[in-house]
Amino acid sequence: MKEKLKNKKVQIITTCGVVAIAGILLFQGAIPKAESSVKINSITPSQGATGTEVVVIGSGFSTSIEGITGTQISGKVYAPGNYILIQNEVLDQPILSPDGKTLTFHVNLISDKVKADCAASLAKIKPGSCKIQIKVVNAYGKMSLGQYFTVTSLSSTPITQSCMLTASVNPTTPAAQNITPGQSGVTLVKFNAVSNCDGTLNTFAVTLLPMPNGYQNISTLRLYDDVTGVQLGTTRSVTTAGMNFPSVNIPLITNQTLVLRVDGDVSPSAVIGSTVYGIFGGSFGATASGEMIGNNASNPTGTFFAGKTMTVVR
Repeated sequence: MKEKLKNKKVQIITTCGVVAIAGILLFQGAIPKAESSVKINSITPSQGATGTEVVVIGSGFSTSIEGITGTQISGKVYAPGNYILIQNEVLDQPILSPDGKTLTFHVNLISDKVKADCAASLAKIKPGSCKIQIKVVNAYGKMSLGQYFTVTSLSSTPITQSCMLTASVNPTTPAAQNITPGQSGVTLVKFNAVSNCDGTLNTFAVTLLPMPNGYQNISTLRLYDDVTGVQLGTTRSVTTAGMNFPSVNIPLITNQTLVLRVDGDVSPSAVIGSTVYGIFGGSFGATASGEMIGNNASNPTGTFFAGKTMTVVR
């Protein structure tokens, strides 16, 4: 998911362990020590054709996106996760590391310029080679130094489109309305989730805005399959803006829409006149073979997909 910001000029604000970009909270609390810096030790194999599966070995890779709303790379916000950069171009699918030390991806030359340069090098009378720089950015936006992979040939076989879950706001999401302290079962937002492959949706995240304290108006949060009415995962006590629902474990069927409903209970101490609304905060799923299902919530307007604003009244 590539989430571009409305303004090209990006202001990064760091206060009290909270990092936000243009008013959007990316994460709260301190960065885990193990993920405070990212390092690539080696790339295996170190050469091959485009499309080659490569394992990056190093440290500082993120194993979870719990409490992380987005990953910032060069002034843009993406769905939370680790990202591979090839010649500083971002491979759009986020990856989670199984152990904090390894990441697996397929070499894909995104830039037309890089493709042309590699083609020219490989076409020399004496067979040439094309070196591309690989970097890793973890879910907290920490970037590694580069390591090089040598492209030996440009594969004519198209790289298979990775599994992705595309999120959007469902048309039946509630309109902007008033809510009252202590009110229970308020539907904040409904999301459509469509996967391009079969698999299982394991986790789903929602962020409650606006900052700095919109989330404090909601005491508990629940996630439902809006069609069946079945609750997915457990009821979550709201302690931060970025809330993740673990153990969702609902099947995903290729190109079928799953409608997810987010309900909340309004805190008895909700502040009169303040507001709250929910945005898509990322997801994690996997296929039967263990391939990660990334998430995509690209919006033509360059904004986050969000529900309508709820205003606290007496």
